[in-house]
Amino acid sequence: MKRFIAVTATVFLCSVVFAFAPLRAQADTSASGLPLPSALPLLDYEAQLYPFIANRDFAELKWVRDKSWRDTGPFVLDTNYGVHPAVRMYYSPEIIDWLEGGRKGTVKDGAIVIKEMATPPSAIYNEYRDMLTYLHPDDPDTVEAEMLKYIRKDGGLNWTVMVKDSAVSHGGWFFASVDQDATIDDFSKYPYTPPTGSAGDGTCMRCHASAAEELIFSALDNVEGYPGQPFIFRVDESWRKLKNFPEGPFNLPKWQRPAGGAGETALIEDYFHSEKSAQKSAKTAPVSPTEQNPTFLAMFKPTGGVNINPDNVQRLPSQWLDHVPARPNDTQHFLTSDNCVGCHGGLGGAPYGNTMFIQTWPRLWDRLQHFRIWRMALVPDGFGRA
Repeated sequence: MKRFIAVTATVFLCSVVFAFAPLRAQADTSASGLPLPSALPLLDYEAQLYPFIANRDFAELKWVRDKSWRDTGPFVLDTNYGVHPAVRMYYSPEIIDWLEGGRKGTVKDGAIVIKEMATPPSAIYNEYRDMLTYLHPDDPDTVEAEMLKYIRKDGGLNWTVMVKDSAVSHGGWFFASVDQDATIDDFSKYPYTPPTGSAGDGTCMRCHASAAEELIFSALDNVEGYPGQPFIFRVDESWRKLKNFPEGPFNLPKWQRPAGGAGETALIEDYFHSEKSAQKSAKTAPVSPTEQNPTFLAMFKPTGGVNINPDNVQRLPSQWLDHVPARPNDTQHFLTSDNCVGCHGGLGGAPYGNTMFIQTWPRLWDRLQHFRIWRMALVPDGFGRA
């Protein structure tokens, strides 16, 4: 028990130190006017960064952006195969300087890459802008205002953000996910959620770690005012069923859309999600060779569960401070498992499937998700540490 208390106290202190230090002077030299992530505690930094993003202050600062909305993968049979939704990137001046320099050297601290995102595919927004430009040929301000109004309302506008700070982790990037309300994390009440901003975020790093330089994929081919064209992915016409539009290019009759308007889910029968297959497998499952403990069965009934009011259950405290990424310039023996779950956590789902996961019997994945067994398998002690 003493050892457990000592380990817990040590982890907590290490977590607090990481979250609050090194507390740099808040003097800023970046184009955003924001402090660096390492200069403030997590929630204080989110309180400054998130309104800057949600209010689109970067657009007011005339940061350079992509040539147009673009896709991050194919969109076929009403299914997005992109890594992200439709995106349009904005780049702080430090990022543009680095790109113009041939992606050589390091990106300056304080540089920011902002990924504006909306429901895919990008054709929705590019064609909608074309329509607005046709209606207001001499009024680009109206086009921009109406475009933003539509994306906020019908496109589900949100952002993912990368802020360069060489002090926060190996690789030196702070990742954040920002919604239109600029809601910062609240770890004071159950149910607890993972932070929407963190250094070296494991889910983001599972892709960004493969970038050739500086953990970002930015290229001048995508950027407004520079030569070249972005990657173009296949996008079929299955998206042309938008609500609040009359019959026409944005709302085709279903017989004019691919597969008569049917999406991928309706066209593909997944064996592992067939109820008949699940029932057949259950009937042939071998009987447990271990005699069941009657006292255990009396407490944990095979059906119906344990009848305990959720309000009477004592929960573990929030783990939001318990995040230790790889250090900037050193190796270490201790990392929290949230650095690992980006790949090892069985993340995924349609249309990609799951990662590092072999489904050996029907509906196993559903059960893993329900009972959070994957987290337990990663973390033997159950405290978010590997």
